[in-house]
Amino acid sequence: MSIEQEGVIDIIAEDKERRTVTLGISDHLSWEPGLGYEHVVMLQRKINAYVAFAKDGELAEKFPEYAGHQVIIKVIGAFPLTEKAKAFYANAEKILASVGIELKFEKTA
Repeated sequence: MSIEQEGVIDIIAEDKERRTVTLGISDHLSWEPGLGYEHVVMLQRKINAYVAFAKDGELAEKFPEYAGHQVIIKVIGAFPLTEKAKAFYANAEKILASVGIELKFEKTA
């Protein structure tokens, strides 16, 4: 599973204590200048699919135990962010926060 599979939830994890559910995106793509635009488009589509999954009730339908949990979308990336990628994330964080979803980025070791 990866960023390239738009309609697939790559990772799902619950934190019972915090009452959160994390939907993870596995991002193996580089942020090199030639690939940046395509990368953003794929990432945006994948994030939008995750938002729809969470907000349209499919998450609660498939996983009723997660109903009422705070949703976090976490992108697990293989490459460090460029300045343009950081700007994309900053903008996406604001937009998602407005609908009650937290966005995080984590670089793999």
